[in-house]
Amino acid sequence: MGKQSKKSKNKRITLKQKHKVLKKVKQHHKKKASEAKKLGMNKKPKVEKDQGPPNDWPLKEQELKAFEARRAKILEENEKKKAASKERVLKRKLGQLDGDDDITNMSEQVSA
Repeated sequence: MGKQSKKSKNKRITLKQKHKVLKKVKQHHKKKASEAKKLGMNKKPKVEKDQGPPNDWPLKEQELKAFEARRAKILEENEKKKAASKERVLKRKLGQLDGDDDITNMSEQVSA
């Protein structure tokens, strides 16, 4: 006859052992969390806000207008890029745009 295993056939444990293990696990997680808190691993980096020009600055209005103009221009460029990419995607879905068309368009632009 072969050797019998010394392992138990089932994984049942007493409730006393079960609760003891759960208690140890809870303590371990609590300890890890407190260590992480001490090291500052869960903290998010603070983002400094742009306060803009001071109120008593003589050129404040001009600077704000220039800033708004730059911002509007950037937003407009982003809108154009989005529209162009959406159009390209739609053409690709419809099968109108192939890889060969891009190459021919590039060569036409270079020669012109």
